[in-house]
Amino acid sequence: MKNNKGFTLIELLIVIGIISILAGIVLVAVNPAEQFGKANDSERKSEISMILGAVYQYQTSPTARGALPICETGAGDTPTAIPACGTEYAGALELGTAVTSLDCTDVLVPSYLREIPIDPTSTYDATATGYWVCQDSTGSVSRVYVIAEGAEVYSDDGGCSTPGAVATEAAMCVSG
Repeated sequence: MKNNKGFTLIELLIVIGIISILAGIVLVAVNPAEQFGKANDSERKSEISMILGAVYQYQTSPTARGALPICETGAGDTPTAIPACGTEYAGALELGTAVTSLDCTDVLVPSYLREIPIDPTSTYDATATGYWVCQDSTGSVSRVYVIAEGAEVYSDDGGCSTPGAVATEAAMCVSG
């Protein structure tokens, strides 16, 4: 009497084929690239809200008495308030420590922020964070805008544009 325990090669190939087809369907349905983009955008939204909150906490502090933070703009430049927004937010300055950035580290850290946030993608660092800030004082109440230019999925969230870019290059922003 012959004992046939185990699977044949054909049975194994059929099972592997079915599993790979199901895995492909699940991979397409889940779309990990989009999920990572949504996760990064959620982090951006949280961080731009934190920056805006820190600016307003500073503004309402007893020492500021309603004034916006005075930040450094490059090496040796005179500190300045948050700049005015121009057309397509062209007047906005990027938060960071580079010569062309608005360095608010001394003003906002550690009292209002643990550290200046950096965009979650690897193209940004402390010198150029990927977060831009400007103020619009054309209305009856001045509004501060914090803009994240690196938005991936929700690229028109808040109705802002990438600072200084063509109007079609939308970005994520929060204002208050």
